[in-house]
Amino acid sequence: MFTNQQWLDTPADGQAYIIGIGIKYYQRCRNIQKVMLQTGNTNQWDLSILLVILREMKLTQSFNKVDNQRIKKENSDLSVITTIRNNNAHHASKCISDTEFEAIWTQLSSILVSFGDDVDDIAELKLNTNDAKQEEPIDTVNTTEAKRLKDLGNEAYKQKNFDEALRLFSQALVLAGVSDCDRSILYSNRAAVYLEKCETLPITSSTDSRYLALQDAEHARDLRPMWPKAHCRIGQAHVALGEYEKAVHSYDKALALDPTNIDMKNARDSALERKHYFERQEHLNPQNMPRTTREQLAELSKLSGFSIEQQEKLIDSIRKNDPGKDAVLTAQQYRDGDDDVKQNYELAARFYSKAVALGNAEGMYNLALLHQQGLGVKKDMRTTIQLFEKAAAQSHTISDKSPIPNVGVAEAEHSLGLCYETGVGVEINYKKAAEWYQRASDHGSAPAANNLGLMYGAGKGVNKDLIKSEQLLHLSATRGARNAPMNLALVLFEKQDYQAAEEWCKRASENNNMLDKNRLKMIQDAAEQERKMFTKADVETWEKANGLNINNLTYNERIQRKRCAENPSSARAFSVAKDFTKVFQSLKTASQPYGVKPSMYDHTILEEYSQKGYVFAKRLLEAQTYFLRSVQILLDEFINVNDRDIQFITELSAAIKIEHIVIQLPEYLHNEAKLIVVRVLAQCDSKKSQIDEDARVCFGYLHMNSLQSTIEFLTVCIRMYSKSDFFLELRGCLYGFLGKYDEGLADFNAALQLVPDAVELLYDRAAYLRLIKHIDLNGAIEAYDTFLKSAPFDHRKVPEAYYAVASCYFVNTTIPNHVEIAEKYYEKAIEAEKHQLPCFIPYQSNNKSLVSMLFSHKPIKSKGAPTKLEIDTGKPKSRLTDSRRLDMIQFHRNSIAEKRRLPPNMNLVTSTTKARLHQNSPMSLIGLKGITLRDMNPMKDHIYQGCVLSGVIFEQSPVVEPSIWLLFEDDNGDLERLFLYNIPASEGWQLIKDTYIYGTKISILNPYMRMAADEKPAIRVDDASSIILHGDTHNVKDMCRYCTEANAARVCGKCKSAHYCSKECQTIDWKQCGHKLVCD
Repeated sequence: MFTNQQWLDTPADGQAYIIGIGIKYYQRCRNIQKVMLQTGNTNQWDLSILLVILREMKLTQSFNKVDNQRIKKENSDLSVITTIRNNNAHHASKCISDTEFEAIWTQLSSILVSFGDDVDDIAELKLNTNDAKQEEPIDTVNTTEAKRLKDLGNEAYKQKNFDEALRLFSQALVLAGVSDCDRSILYSNRAAVYLEKCETLPITSSTDSRYLALQDAEHARDLRPMWPKAHCRIGQAHVALGEYEKAVHSYDKALALDPTNIDMKNARDSALERKHYFERQEHLNPQNMPRTTREQLAELSKLSGFSIEQQEKLIDSIRKNDPGKDAVLTAQQYRDGDDDVKQNYELAARFYSKAVALGNAEGMYNLALLHQQGLGVKKDMRTTIQLFEKAAAQSHTISDKSPIPNVGVAEAEHSLGLCYETGVGVEINYKKAAEWYQRASDHGSAPAANNLGLMYGAGKGVNKDLIKSEQLLHLSATRGARNAPMNLALVLFEKQDYQAAEEWCKRASENNNMLDKNRLKMIQDAAEQERKMFTKADVETWEKANGLNINNLTYNERIQRKRCAENPSSARAFSVAKDFTKVFQSLKTASQPYGVKPSMYDHTILEEYSQKGYVFAKRLLEAQTYFLRSVQILLDEFINVNDRDIQFITELSAAIKIEHIVIQLPEYLHNEAKLIVVRVLAQCDSKKSQIDEDARVCFGYLHMNSLQSTIEFLTVCIRMYSKSDFFLELRGCLYGFLGKYDEGLADFNAALQLVPDAVELLYDRAAYLRLIKHIDLNGAIEAYDTFLKSAPFDHRKVPEAYYAVASCYFVNTTIPNHVEIAEKYYEKAIEAEKHQLPCFIPYQSNNKSLVSMLFSHKPIKSKGAPTKLEIDTGKPKSRLTDSRRLDMIQFHRNSIAEKRRLPPNMNLVTSTTKARLHQNSPMSLIGLKGITLRDMNPMKDHIYQGCVLSGVIFEQSPVVEPSIWLLFEDDNGDLERLFLYNIPASEGWQLIKDTYIYGTKISILNPYMRMAADEKPAIRVDDASSIILHGDTHNVKDMCRYCTEANAARVCGKCKSAHYCSKECQTIDWKQCGHKLVCD
């Protein structure tokens, strides 16, 4: 350690390091790493810590040239060791061949010798690596004594006498001559005792019971690597330490060895739920902080303006009229604690159960959360999911006649979305997750809108759509979701709208949510650079001189518009780039194995084409025959259960191995198939046999969506059945869904050594050669050609292979005439499509979309006029399907309908909340700056002094007291609520009838963005003189009630007042926007 002292693995060594040259590294470490360093015992350090320390040590004295060269060589050797460690830690097969072992050993041994190790010691170490390991002789007396101490320790543990249990297990562990199996059990049991200490403070010492538990669990694992319980115990220790990602990894290893263990599955689900909880930063959300009922009422009082006493009167009224809600309110008092109520989860669960019995959705949802966390009830994910589903099945409003949300429904729908997205308690299914998020978002859930927006942004479970993603994240932000603003900033950055991305970063920071520094700097730098380009090009002056509209244009689009006008030849390049981005973002990618819409395989058609000599059709027919037989067996009630299970597994596994794409099990049969597989695996008890191998084939296939855990399971299968190419192929495919193409390629190569002519493997190998870190286009072309020579002409991947080769040649400019060669392969692909089976027509191919676009923009000689750049500055049509826009329209029209049902002398809204700020008209109109709704922060009360907001009235008001309530669309086409206060009722009704009508063009001076009582944004006007009417010549005459186009010729035949520019607009307005509610 450059102290001229020998490192003796003592705490004194550790202390000297962390207060000396290692102080900076120590400060960056996690708590458990700090404890490892404090011990000074390098045997407790993992390799990554040791290597980082050795690499990052700073020299404390000057060295001569020779010493500097030596140190440089040592650092280089450490980098080599790091690379070897990383490559093997992430090795595709988790085991290496003899040839690989010899190569690595030669490399490492030379480094160790250069570090001063003895050559003979290294050679002896090699002899003792695997089967040559010297076993300690078994001492029968000590083994008997160890068993006696273990039994006593177990009894003490059951009696919760943990100190005595520790003493007994520790005594047994010092006995010599005990087998590795027995010793691993002792370490595991002692770890379990340490975990019962229930320490909660941050770990600071190597005597912390959680740290000791982890050390013992790892000792147990090292002694018996194939023992599931040892991996499970490590997972429990990591949970106790708050290291949930590591815990999930350990539980996955345990389940790979024992896939039928329900307790391990529950433990993994619990750790996985916590992992995602912290990744979403929900622990930082103030709403999730522990608060008593009284504290919650006080906070609500600040937001709503209602005093605690007023709220308590309302609560008392609700309790008297709604027994279910009464039970929920009591349960919440016990769950959170109150002034005169002590927190008690068991009583909370009891009252929630009472609410569930009364059909209350809020009770169902909250009881599910208690089961999820094991608070007052047994931790049980199955019960949790059932309660979520039961709550989600309730009506989303408290009654058919009232739009008031039924609390618990949207929350349960969102929770189900989370479960299906993360795989907590259910199999991962992005398509189902998106469906549940959509339902929850439709019912008002802010976090569901955020999560659905992220799924659209990534193309998970839905087709990628950045516009839809932006709309949903904006909706979520306006509803108050804490993470939505920063997520929206990232989507805007991807869309190259850098100014808006930076603005949303600022808004997020005001909302106490920040990106990591690197991504934040990336956005800020891009926005700053774009502003400099904008200023340098003097775009604003040019736009004003030419009278150009800038609505809905980003800085980038405005810069490009000027460049293309000044240099028309650059318009083509910009058009190509824009089209390429559009095509690339529209590509349909599968984010998981299940979720892609399956093709329909008609048995009769497959028979017909098989008879015509179509080889792939014959293969599909054979697989489908096995599959249909498996379904018949599954539905046959007269077969003995055990016989049925084995027959079903045999037939289904045969279908999977031949061609799994024909297998289309409905959800209820899919779940039944999983249960059968679990039963058969439990009977096999990990003993090698044909039925065990077949059951593992089915298990791997049926659980493909749980990518990481299934990969761990397949790794065990590969060890057990080393001659099976199926497990290697399936694992390679799953690696692809995780983006680990190098690992997947290694699996395909290993499988091809077993079956060199396997057509599917040849195709997979070719595809991955284009995706690995160091892309090998020439190798990919050669691999595709090998596949094409082996594949039958009707194979479903033949056209795709031709399109892929075409794309490889097109981008490989090192090859002469590469474009012409690419065109030939493209033509071959078109021809190959003609030989495809009907079930694959029309042919879907991302490569086809890309190559078609590339050829459409291929440079050609032309004497015609240069390409003219067209940039649309009109209101985007995509706004019409914006979820928040539809929400506002539907709610507004519901309110109009509700007002019509009330007696004439009864108000729809009886009170209002006092404004936090006061808006008024400016003294002068000179110098006012035009802004749009996008320039205003929808999450913050703010008056935009010196600004003017222009647009048209989209919906008239159903009320005049306490305010006139309109819907307003700005010049960009964005919609917002508009509340006009301080207008007398008699004057208000006249204004609604004659002035503030559909299509009226208005400007609002000093607009006030207000967070209303419902915690949603709205524009508030307190001074009526700040509304400027533009007059009839500027109003939108006969405005379409859906898209706001002027001069709409169609008129609603019933109400005779609503205009539409097309039948399509009229139909959508009736069905989706609720025109039928106000058609009178």
